[in-house]
Amino acid sequence: MFKYMPDPKKTAFTMNDLDTTLTEYLVKKAPAIPSNIKELIVKFGPYLVILSVILAIPAILGLLGLGAFVSSMPFAYSSYGYGTFSAT
Repeated sequence: MFKYMPDPKKTAFTMNDLDTTLTEYLVKKAPAIPSNIKELIVKFGPYLVILSVILAIPAILGLLGLGAFVSSMPFAYSSYGYGTFSAT
């Protein structure tokens, strides 16, 4: 019944094989980054991560569906005289 199944010993791809392959291509064969570029990445990297997280918050809220709730808040407060469109 299972005569067409591949032999697991011949087709198994272990984590050690993956580690060996990635080490070869990403460590040994990849060109080295210059030291001044490494220093810039270390110096400004954390600030770029913080900035990207702040800029991603509206997109995350939109994906969760909370954008409609947040965008309606100014109109809800405007009826009480706290918003831009108050008639007081």
